[in-house]
Amino acid sequence: RTNNGIANGKSNFKSSMPGPLELAAKLRKSGHFGGLRPLRLAEAIPDFTDGKSQPILMEIRTPPSLPLALDSEKGGAKELKESKEHPRSGGRESVHLIVMVHGWYGCSHDLRTLRNYMHTLLPDDGTAIRRKYLLATSNEDQSGLATFKKMGENLAAEILAFLASHRISKEALKRVSFVAFSLGGVAARAALSEPCLAPLLSKMHTFLTLGSPHLGFKFGATLIESGARVLNSWQPSPALTELLLNDSSDPSLCFMYELAHKAVLGHFRFVVLLSSPQDGYIPRYSSRIECSSEALADRKYGTAIGAMVRSLEAQLAQTTTIRLDIVWPEGAGPLTISKAIGHEAHLRFLLNSLFYRLFLQTMGRRYLC
Repeated sequence: RTNNGIANGKSNFKSSMPGPLELAAKLRKSGHFGGLRPLRLAEAIPDFTDGKSQPILMEIRTPPSLPLALDSEKGGAKELKESKEHPRSGGRESVHLIVMVHGWYGCSHDLRTLRNYMHTLLPDDGTAIRRKYLLATSNEDQSGLATFKKMGENLAAEILAFLASHRISKEALKRVSFVAFSLGGVAARAALSEPCLAPLLSKMHTFLTLGSPHLGFKFGATLIESGARVLNSWQPSPALTELLLNDSSDPSLCFMYELAHKAVLGHFRFVVLLSSPQDGYIPRYSSRIECSSEALADRKYGTAIGAMVRSLEAQLAQTTTIRLDIVWPEGAGPLTISKAIGHEAHLRFLLNSLFYRLFLQTMGRRYLC
């Protein structure tokens, strides 16, 4: 069913409905948008009833199903507190820290527009908790040259330095959320696995990624994977090697495999995974943390990728997981190489202000406030 441009499905979405591109095409042709009443938004969205110009969001929401939290060191289980409390009241100094992480060869400015929209459009939640934003800069010169381990160390240190410089005590810090684009989602998970951030894990609120390769680059678009190999051979990038699962001859010894078994996602109240079927850079199954029949059938990597998915799904079973497919409107103009290979669709996570405004004033209120 749909509501104001947002298609909502349940766990049987894939079996009961067509694919996201087909569904979006049917919605755009059906006249569905013309019959919608305008949303009650703080900021009006122009041409809201014009289905051709609107991004369509398709949501699958999975509530928690396990009463256990995985032990991040041993991969075992430990008892979870009776209720995952995320305080909705506090003193004047209570803070909700939102850490925003850029992608490969990116910079903090990449997420500044999204930060500005969040600051403007997200309402106060009626409590004394205030949001503070950290636009991460510690990996601006490292994302193409460092390993994810090193990027995680840098980001973890930057978070602690930010808290210290702003005099935010552990008691005053009520929630921590992450918003990450592309490879930044993997760097954020690496940071969360650092021991220095362990005291903050009980405060995790929302982990939101925009087209992040949580399972690596394998078995995506052949052209992109081949291009990544060529680029890596010309100018070696440790992070790219790790995403291609080539940092070890044994896939079960690769960094991405080890990271998948470090249980950090289960500490969050919400995990929001945004993907687009038009994104040719990041494999859709990887950004959504789902099984891929092609990946599982591979003799060398199938077993390892299957184990990665199972480990991450065990963590997601402890939290509310939201998988969002975004079908971008077909842009006008000639077909370009960027559009043909899916690069343009990947960058729209950063450039499409219409998406920001629609998402933040509907779903963003639930997950980021």
